[in-house]
Amino acid sequence: AFMSHSSRLQEFQAERILFLIDIDAEANLRDFVRMSGNTEQPTRLDMVKQALCNFVCAKKLFSSQHEFALGTLSDRVEMRQGYSSDISTFLSALNEVKAIESFPSFDFSSVFKTRRAQGSYVYRTIFIYFRSTVDPTYSTPPAVQKPNWYFD
Repeated sequence: AFMSHSSRLQEFQAERILFLIDIDAEANLRDFVRMSGNTEQPTRLDMVKQALCNFVCAKKLFSSQHEFALGTLSDRVEMRQGYSSDISTFLSALNEVKAIESFPSFDFSSVFKTRRAQGSYVYRTIFIYFRSTVDPTYSTPPAVQKPNWYFD
């Protein structure tokens, strides 16, 4: 049977997506070249911010119930913005993220402390890590994954 485009969009289950972005100084590296007339090269963090903006806007087309949260990674996770379905609130918090210094370590266990599943949402954590010379450590073993929680 034929379904309209809007009917298919309603089939998507609401997600709560937490973006965890590394703020180590390596995020300020300029590895990319713009093809336009702009001569300033974007940083790794600039490229990630643009990609997340595109991703969040696209996800909202699938379901207006999707919610987004933002955390940063220094030596541990620090929450910057709680879950919200308001894209402008999320993008404002994202715009404020700056790579500030080098961090010699990262406790990966702190990622798993951010999980608080509630309701019928699907929970997704997207981990963006820039440090090429620092392997994350575990102070405690990660908890067993719950069926409605995904880690990307």
